Amino acid sequence: MAARELPARELRRNWWVPLVALATAGAALLVERLAHPDVPFGYFVAWLSVVFAAVTATRNAFPLSRPIVLRVSSGALGIGDLAPVPASEIAEAKISPRWTGDALVLLVFRAKGERWLQMRILDAKAMLEMLGVGAGERRASFSLTLPYRTRFLAVLLGLGVPWVVLIGWSAGLGLALLSLFLSIGPFCAFLAWIAGFLRGRLVVGADGFSVRWLGRERFQPFSAVRSVRVETSFLSLSRTRGTIVELASGKRLRLRARDAPIVEEDRGTEARAMQLHLTQAFERAGALGTESPHVTALLAGGGRSGAEWLARLDELMRDGAGRYRIAAPSPELLTRVANDVATPRETRIGAAAALVRLDPEGRKTVRVVADACADPKLRGTLLALASADTDDAVAEVLTRAAERAGRS
Repeated sequence: MAARELPARELRRNWWVPLVALATAGAALLVERLAHPDVPFGYFVAWLSVVFAAVTATRNAFPLSRPIVLRVSSGALGIGDLAPVPASEIAEAKISPRWTGDALVLLVFRAKGERWLQMRILDAKAMLEMLGVGAGERRASFSLTLPYRTRFLAVLLGLGVPWVVLIGWSAGLGLALLSLFLSIGPFCAFLAWIAGFLRGRLVVGADGFSVRWLGRERFQPFSAVRSVRVETSFLSLSRTRGTIVELASGKRLRLRARDAPIVEEDRGTEARAMQLHLTQAFERAGALGTESPHVTALLAGGGRSGAEWLARLDELMRDGAGRYRIAAPSPELLTRVANDVATPRETRIGAAAALVRLDPEGRKTVRVVADACADPKLRGTLLALASADTDDAVAEVLTRAAERAGRS
């Protein structure tokens, strides 16, 4: 496929706004102390300036931008005047469509940090497709929050209701209801607002998605997902919508992306991006076929120790499996098995271990496979295999994987 040049704007964090706000705070304090020591207006301006500096710094408000040209091919991406970066170095990719027809694109490079790009949404989709880093081919991360009504009801039931019951028991029902509307309700509303600063994290990959709240991460494979749809509510007048994931067990997960728009065009973009990535990755996982069960069975550990598993893989790569009339798996076949989200985790690990035994290109392939995994345990195992440089190190990784498979 021939290389294409796409116009875009590169966005960079704007540190000038919070710095100017902090300078304004310092100037207000200086004027307050020297010129108007008896008037507290300077302290008020300083307080507002510090708050504004903190908000603009944490939210990356008013980012700077510069026009650039992207050079996109099937194997590399060139940003402006920089040398092209191989697509295999892209660990995460995310498109956030805006209401104006353009999109914000986040690319996270394994060794060079992240880049934010603003471009036409059609160009953004074409770029990710050419690079092979779209939804279900690389990870995408989103910040999660709980809806305000959920937070308010949780605080009200956990703190407000017991408080009302205690007041009603000691002072009567009338005073309890009066306290509910005048003090307890507003206080619970304030605590619910404070609880909004607690964030979760969603990672969407080729194999499924993981949700982390308060340090606890839970992975859901797409094989256990029945449907992904947009959350609709006639009571909501905003553009921000959540996503409902229905599991095969009948359980429903409501996911709400954090919405922190800088301008009106950005309102709801993260919610739309999360829904699109989840839907596209889920559909891609369902469309992928599985490999021959004879091949995949030979790659699994089958209760062997790490050293025995590695010896079995080496034997398979050297001589194949004569009794099944199966030749030694090719690198292409091993890559397909390692990427196959419908294949059991242990078999994918075996295919990855066989790949890293081939050559350095096999290690790069395993790193790319790991970049597409939302399952933190599988991703950690694959990255450990890609970094293992001795037989003992590979055997140790396989031993831990076999022990984990035995416990599950």
